Amino acid sequence: MNAIKLKILALLASLAVAVPSAAQIVPCSGIQDRGFKILLDDIFDSAGGTASPLMQSLIFRVSTNLEQLQVESGLPLKVIRCAKRRPSDPSDFRQPLVEQLNARQVVLEIWGTTAQATDPTGAVVHEATVGYLLVPVRFDEFTHGQPAGAFLLSRQAKSVTSVDELVRLVDQSGELAGYVAVSTGVKLLRSKEYDQARAQLCRSEVLLTRAAGTTPGARDKTLIGYVQRMAADVVTQAKADPAYKGILKALPVSTGGCR
Repeated sequence: MNAIKLKILALLASLAVAVPSAAQIVPCSGIQDRGFKILLDDIFDSAGGTASPLMQSLIFRVSTNLEQLQVESGLPLKVIRCAKRRPSDPSDFRQPLVEQLNARQVVLEIWGTTAQATDPTGAVVHEATVGYLLVPVRFDEFTHGQPAGAFLLSRQAKSVTSVDELVRLVDQSGELAGYVAVSTGVKLLRSKEYDQARAQLCRSEVLLTRAAGTTPGARDKTLIGYVQRMAADVVTQAKADPAYKGILKALPVSTGGCR
């Protein structure tokens, strides 16, 4: 009997340890407000689970970029800082949670971890892994199976003391602007704001293609293909909508995507 009790206690202890990880997606205030929202979660050290020494630098850079995107797009974008919200993996964003975020006009959620690692030569590097949740894309993923709407991207700096270098690496490729553009484009299409939807989707195609480079990976190809299909859907739906009187009505039937 004692052995059985010990096994039960061990199981309960393991479950108790697992709870904080799942519970780290805490509620974020302000997401009930009107307009498109981008959630910026914690960036923490993956080894100790504490705030990363790079957190403030990375959050400042990402926040600055998001504010610039708000100006450039002219859309009602609002950046909401979600302190103590710490997803551990893209799989944490299950369908019920994504449906809630989608209904509240959240278009993007960003989180991250930092860690010391070694490169193939054995040299010590500092690594930042940033997670992206493209809410309307993830919403579609549950129905169609693709493209991936939640994923991680990692960047490494050769020197563990080179905070500026690592921040630049996280920031340099332009993916962030592309993710915001595709997510807002899909949401605008769902609300039948066809002109703005096509503008955002076509902008995202340019940005994502540029960021993917000459040899895009499978995930990049799938996401770009999704953007192209959605841009084509904008034209199809606009032409079929009797309430829409805009410029897309004049496009040839064969016109699709951003070409």
